[in-house]
Amino acid sequence: MNLLQIHIPHLMTTVAGGYGIGLNSTQLYTSYDVCVSKAGDIYIANKSNRRIQLWKVEATTGITIIGMTGITGTNATLLYGPSDVLLSANESFLYVSDNDNNRVQRYKLP
Repeated sequence: MNLLQIHIPHLMTTVAGGYGIGLNSTQLYTSYDVCVSKAGDIYIANKSNRRIQLWKVEATTGITIIGMTGITGTNATLLYGPSDVLLSANESFLYVSDNDNNRVQRYKLP
């Protein structure tokens, strides 16, 4: 059996985070899942920071759109362990699996 190995440098680019573990808007901590909008924006389930972050195309910082960094809770605006994110087909809703609260939340996007 012949194997062909091709090395193509520079195909990987960091598009979110990359500044170490932390709570800042440039940092992520135990990110479990991502989904990408048609425009290329990235929604990130940032489990240990208890938040969902939105990273716009070419952004150098994320925006916390759901939850509060480092704060757990059971009400509709707080998360305990966000692990999965999914955009609806028309991108008007974001579904979030909040593992440690044993629930799936639906959020209307602006």
